Amino acid sequence: MGRVPDTQLFRDVFNASPVGIAVENLDGQLLFVNPAFCSMLGFSEEDLLNKHCVDFSPREDAEKDWVFFQQLRAGSIDHYQLEKRYFRRDGSLVWGSLSISLLNSCPSPLVIAMVQDITEKRTAEEALRSSDERLARANERLHLAIESGSVGGWDYDLKSGKNLWFGKARAQLGMAPDEISGALDEFWDHVHQDDREGLRRAIELARDRREGFSEDFRVVWRDGTTHWLHSQGRYHYGTNAQPERMLGISLDITERKLAEEARFRHAAIVESSDDGISSVSLDGLIVTWNAGAQRMFGYTESEVVGKPASIIVPPELRDQQKTKILETLWAGGRIEQFETVRVSKTGKRIDVSLSISPIKDSTGKIVGCAGIARDITNRKRAEEALLSSERRYRLLFERNVAGVAIASLDGRLLDCNDGWARILGYELRDELLGRHASEFYFNPAERQPLMDELFEKQVLFSRELQLRRKDGTPVWVLFNAAALYSDHGTPTVQATMIDISEWKSVQEALSGMTRKLIEAQEQERTLIGRELHDDISQKVALLAVNLQKLKDLSTFEKTASRQLDEICERLADLGSDIHALSHRLHSSKLEYLGLVAACKGFCRELSRQQNVEIHFQSQHVPKELPQEIALSLFRVLQEALQNAVKHSGVRRFEVSITGAPNEIHLSVHDSGLGFDLQEAMTGYGLGFASMKERMKLIDGHLSIDLKPQGGTTIHARAPLRLKTMSTGAGR
Repeated sequence: MGRVPDTQLFRDVFNASPVGIAVENLDGQLLFVNPAFCSMLGFSEEDLLNKHCVDFSPREDAEKDWVFFQQLRAGSIDHYQLEKRYFRRDGSLVWGSLSISLLNSCPSPLVIAMVQDITEKRTAEEALRSSDERLARANERLHLAIESGSVGGWDYDLKSGKNLWFGKARAQLGMAPDEISGALDEFWDHVHQDDREGLRRAIELARDRREGFSEDFRVVWRDGTTHWLHSQGRYHYGTNAQPERMLGISLDITERKLAEEARFRHAAIVESSDDGISSVSLDGLIVTWNAGAQRMFGYTESEVVGKPASIIVPPELRDQQKTKILETLWAGGRIEQFETVRVSKTGKRIDVSLSISPIKDSTGKIVGCAGIARDITNRKRAEEALLSSERRYRLLFERNVAGVAIASLDGRLLDCNDGWARILGYELRDELLGRHASEFYFNPAERQPLMDELFEKQVLFSRELQLRRKDGTPVWVLFNAAALYSDHGTPTVQATMIDISEWKSVQEALSGMTRKLIEAQEQERTLIGRELHDDISQKVALLAVNLQKLKDLSTFEKTASRQLDEICERLADLGSDIHALSHRLHSSKLEYLGLVAACKGFCRELSRQQNVEIHFQSQHVPKELPQEIALSLFRVLQEALQNAVKHSGVRRFEVSITGAPNEIHLSVHDSGLGFDLQEAMTGYGLGFASMKERMKLIDGHLSIDLKPQGGTTIHARAPLRLKTMSTGAGR
């Protein structure tokens, strides 16, 4: 076999080498690369030949390499070695051990670069170095813990089951130092039941993964108190790779945990607060900013942290308030509920109440301040509205043409306007203040029932009262009152009144005229009723008798005889109608037999005439009643019952008359459609208005109960005796 040319041999070795090889010129430009180098970096040969040697590595590695390369070019050195990182095509980094040699045997000097992948080696070294660092830190912590005297530890021999406790291990479990223990069950009995599973799992996981464990857990002492421990430990393994010992230490971290919980609670309170809470450094820059401040001022935390706190202060207040606040804080003081104005992100002015406190470090040095801003805009507006309302109320109080007064619950007059004094005949209201209300009642006995009703209902509306003027003369007033509470929580009575003396005079004159009209009407009814009964009714009866005699004496054809019979029947009906009409106009039963007999007779007569059912009942009705009262109740019954028969749409009605110690009550009920009360009041004829007026003239009362689709009940209540007619108001 012939000898292989040197060039071909070199190329075969170059391509077969497991080490990455590259040939460069003195400018650092690649001329040749072998497959191992391409595979290491993941680039094709063509891609690599288009790169410069400094393009393969991160900047800091490339700069270090280029320094040596310059020395190589200058002839200062002919080779060098370097460990550096290379970029792979996918962007990841690999570590390579680079060996550079200069070839001067060629006409043009060349550089041979040989690169070996040492990524796994570097990773192992880093892991070892990290482990050493962790071990060093652990040793340092252990040393510090032991030095501080608060560390407790254990050494558990898994083979023998012996457990050695040392340091503060017993004290951390609430046990006395001289207690002989160390049993593993003793330890688990002290672990809080909610933490046992998690601690067991952490220990088992550390054993299975052959790594250390670190866990915080609670222990319960014999006195019932709960304490926090932080434990770190590690298994140690024998030659058979089985765990033989577990060694660890514990620190009591109860105070740290309590501090953390307090800090978390404080942070939660700060974040959940509706108030704006922030802290500021000594140079006036915002350090913290809670959600309440964000909602109030519109700035997010990222927008304001590091910015001057003056961004929310109106320009006209910045210098003044900065000086005042700093002077107070530097003096060690606090600013409590300082009301001022701040500006939101949108420029909206916000009324706030500020509380600011200094923040001190562990040496007591002031390092900043913390502030709480409470939005009092609504309160300010409410106060302004209240002040405006109070002014308007006082203006209304002073200038009201009606009398306005405020009194205590015991009846002492606390305040009144000029109108109140004027109605009572006083020139100055000061003459009235402090006096008892009973002095001004014309009939003092009327006051207590009125006050009882006021305390029960809290209000009184439109009560007509007769008061006494300064000169002793009576004055009629329309009185309204309400039980209220003053600003100090004291119950008071606020009242208004207007002088209705003239109106009462007109009303009494009108009532007198109405009474005379009704009396005249009754007299006319009586006259007409008697005329109908004594004259016309008798004449009709006589005419019927004569017609009957004519029929008996004469001989008529059948047709004429039948017509004569019909005329006789009609005359008889006419006589009955005239008789009934005369009774309605003037009931002799009412006059001679009394109210119950008259009402019962009218119900029976109307029932027969209208073919309806009227249920009448009475009880405890006195036999002797004043004629005016009996007549008024009888007329109300007539009107109410006739209207019900005509308009209700039903055929059954109920009438009741009941006597009581002080009054007599008449009710007329139907279950029909009801009616429009306003229309009844304004309609023609006697109607509801006339019934009401009749009851008023006898000091009675008329009311109506209307229920949708539930019928109508008219109630008439009258006194058993007529009151003495009052003389006019003011006389």
